[in-house]
Amino acid sequence: FVLRSAGHGDVIAVVDCNFPAVEVASKTTTGTLVTLAGVDCPDALNAIGSVMPIDLFVDEPLRNMCPSPGLELPPAGVE
Repeated sequence: FVLRSAGHGDVIAVVDCNFPAVEVASKTTTGTLVTLAGVDCPDALNAIGSVMPIDLFVDEPLRNMCPSPGLELPPAGVE
């Protein structure tokens, strides 16, 4: 339902356990946190991308975060 309700300019965030997802989700249109338990980020992105095209009407349709130069992810964050 959440993906079907999304439209141009809406933001879909695929995040890890360090992101304050419950807090952010509570301030969205649906107020709903969608949890994909047992799914890694690449699989989640592939599934979402198969039904939701990238919105090319905005300047930055995709964003990502990565560790600062010289820092490494902890083992749980490596995918």
